[in-house]
Amino acid sequence: MVEIIMVPVSMEVANIGASGLGLLYTSLALGGVAGLAILGALKRGIPSLKLVVLLNALLAAPMLLGATFPIFPVLMAVFFVSGILFDVSSVATQSMLQAVVPQNFLGRVFSLVNVSLALGVLPVLHFLDPVVGWLGSAGTLQITSLTVCVLGALLYLTALTRPGRVEARKESGEESPV
Repeated sequence: MVEIIMVPVSMEVANIGASGLGLLYTSLALGGVAGLAILGALKRGIPSLKLVVLLNALLAAPMLLGATFPIFPVLMAVFFVSGILFDVSSVATQSMLQAVVPQNFLGRVFSLVNVSLALGVLPVLHFLDPVVGWLGSAGTLQITSLTVCVLGALLYLTALTRPGRVEARKESGEESPV
């Protein structure tokens, strides 16, 4: 999600041009490095479904802030925080998949997840095309980010109500397949 919106944010919302876009990418990358550096302190062991859902839902919050206040220093902070959240959520998602998917299916599941995420963006972008004409880039980004936050919160509440396979394995004493 983050990379898709960087060009419209830099060119149409904040009007910072190509050099500003380069600095936003730098901020995103530095946030990713910081996120990976603190990953070990965030949660030891196998991440839970709750953590993965929460991190992915939180990823939309900085984008909402950046679309609402498209000032260059705010955008730099937004992309730094997004880099942290994106890298930590990616590692947590991959770790959770390794914990719950049988080893002989891991390659297939990783491929399916990556292809699904990539292909899932296309219909959303097609749907958003007329909305961008009505609301502009900033309004579309605000509505999209808000929607992701709300859906993430609903998924997080759902994850709280039922234990995932990882937690069930830990409680039963069953060993992880990794």
